[in-house]
Amino acid sequence: MEFGHILMFIMTVLISSTGHVFIQTGGSVKLDIKNKTLLHFNRLVWMNDKAENIVRFVNESGGIKYYIYKDSVDVNNKTLSLTLKNVQKTDSGLYTAKTIREKTTSVAEHNVSVIDPVDFPVLKWNFTMISVDACIVNVSCSGHDHTISNSYHSNNCTPEEVTSFGIQTLALYCIENVVVCNYSNPVSWKNDTIEIHQLCPPHERQLNMFATILYIYYRPIYIHSQIWEQAQTENRPSTTYSTIGQHQKPSFASETDHTIYSTVCKSNSFSSALSVEETWV
Repeated sequence: MEFGHILMFIMTVLISSTGHVFIQTGGSVKLDIKNKTLLHFNRLVWMNDKAENIVRFVNESGGIKYYIYKDSVDVNNKTLSLTLKNVQKTDSGLYTAKTIREKTTSVAEHNVSVIDPVDFPVLKWNFTMISVDACIVNVSCSGHDHTISNSYHSNNCTPEEVTSFGIQTLALYCIENVVVCNYSNPVSWKNDTIEIHQLCPPHERQLNMFATILYIYYRPIYIHSQIWEQAQTENRPSTTYSTIGQHQKPSFASETDHTIYSTVCKSNSFSSALSVEETWV
């Protein structure tokens, strides 16, 4: 966003005007002398805040001698500026340049601070519907151990609210229906945004969302009930019924009845004769 570029430009101007140089860890920084043209000096020496010589430039011969940081510094033999490369937090401190002839003169002084870039801020929100087409959005913007918060009407953005602490700046504001959370320091800038209309849906969208939620919630219940009912039907024991009529006596194979006829003849005196004749009818 344009705001971020403007903010970084303002920070750069302030740093340059105060002589305090901020550099991101692992970066490079060029330290210039006050006057672009130096006259009447024999030697120029760059030193750190421990009074250690970093590099020495001999004017007559143009020779440059490095003392410390040989692999991480460069000197421009025309402008005599000093460039620190791949700086670490231990490189923070005061750097000075002095010319030596009949007397020693300070020609440059830079207070260097090596810092890490900021992390992405955390933007949280919740909303309360106050009508079918408007809501109040409560927003919090957090960076590191600091948090700022504000409330915005969905139909009216309020002015920017900024909280500063140390060299870090946390800003929360709303512009053109977009809530912006900015977190920055002199070497970096990050932000997070949210559109209010995404948080406060129109009444029709709310109904659609409600219907969708109901469908998602109740559909599994309906499917489960159908499966349960089908399972109960399949597992129910079956019963066979028969129609019973009038009780019938068991039938047996008919057997032909028979009659025995006997003919008795008058017997003689000394003997009797009996003849029996059987006839089957």
